[in-house]
Order: sequence, then structure tokens, then C-alpha cells
Amino acid sequence: MQDNVDNLIKSLTPKQQRRMYLRFWGGLSYARIARLENITRQSAWESINRGIDKLKYLTNDKKWTV
Repeated sequence: MQDNVDNLIKSLTPKQQRRMYLRFWGGLSYARIARLENITRQSAWESINRGIDKLKYLTNDKKWTV
């Protein structure tokens, strides 16, 4: 199971991987991620949500929520 999760995460861009890690494993807010990466809060949110959309597509799971 962990191998499947790792492979899914590896399918994301490095930025998406890092931002999703910070958001979901690190518990950081979108605003904090934006400050760390010198981007807007909106850019952080969009990057993470594009990553989620890709994971949904790869798993054929439309029930994911954040």
C-alpha cells in the first residue's frame, strides 16, 4: 500500500510534492506555504489543488476532499 502512495506522490511535480507535504503532513496553512516559497496564497492553493486533481485522476477517485 505504501508503495502505491509513494508512486502516486512521485507522479506530482517537485513543487506539488513539497507543497502538499507542507500542507498535509506539516500542517502548514496556504498562507504560511506562500510565505516560505515567496509566492501568493492563491498560487499555493492552486498548486496543491492541481496536485489533488492529478491524484484523483490517477486513482479514478472523485470523492477526494480537502
